[in-house]
Amino acid sequence: MLSFVYTKTPVEGTRLSQEISSSAITIAVDHVTTVADQLTIVFKADLSDAEVTILDAIVAAHTGAPLAQSTQAVSVTNSIDLNQPKDTDNTVLSRTKITALGWTMQDHYFEFKLGTLASTGLYSKKSDGTAFGFCTMQFYRDVAGVETLITGNDAADQSYLTTNAIRTDVIWEMTNDLDIISGYMAFAAAITVDVRFWVVVVPDLPEIYGGSKELVTGGRNLRFMEPCVPFVIEGRTVKHLVYGGTYHTNKIKLTYRHPAGFNDAVSMSIGLYKA
Repeated sequence: MLSFVYTKTPVEGTRLSQEISSSAITIAVDHVTTVADQLTIVFKADLSDAEVTILDAIVAAHTGAPLAQSTQAVSVTNSIDLNQPKDTDNTVLSRTKITALGWTMQDHYFEFKLGTLASTGLYSKKSDGTAFGFCTMQFYRDVAGVETLITGNDAADQSYLTTNAIRTDVIWEMTNDLDIISGYMAFAAAITVDVRFWVVVVPDLPEIYGGSKELVTGGRNLRFMEPCVPFVIEGRTVKHLVYGGTYHTNKIKLTYRHPAGFNDAVSMSIGLYKA
């Protein structure tokens, strides 16, 4: 067995073990212990250098948030528990647990224009009219066949973007932990040119370390979307994303490759639960 010791608090041992087992680490965890701020993780065999790097990143991103209680199966017997809720046929009522106790469902909406400065093309506001500040935008141009980030004064010049931007990235990062369950996107008008679309979660962390997970892949061509008919992704359960840390573990990047001058508006909504 191989042990790793960290200074870390707070720690939720069961959640941390699950985070490790769902990563690219192939060696099973034997046990996790904490004494004061000392965290010890014991594996059943040695880790490779790459797996040690993954482990360091997982521990750094771990928040110690309590793990949501799992749904318990209801046993059907001849005896009836009078304390359980039932319908008019005396059948026990139950439902699957979706998210953490006390968290609230939210349909988080925002819209933006491709190839257009956020100052004029982005709308993402609270009911009092103030901006959420979760969205940023980046634009790329073609330089000898290579997509190159537009920076400096050019990045703030709408005329330059209209002529040169052939890719728009929208980065959305909510400033708290969240459970994401769905995504929605629509255009108001028919798209008559090829506009390719990707979605990547945790783009700052390489895939080998558990990041850069593609939710929409292959370059979906939005030209085949009908106007005002949404493209929807809906999970069968939630995916927990933790805010903060070096690796921005709840960041979502939307990538659109489009012709220069294309500036159609995109309607976007993310279904989530949050504290």
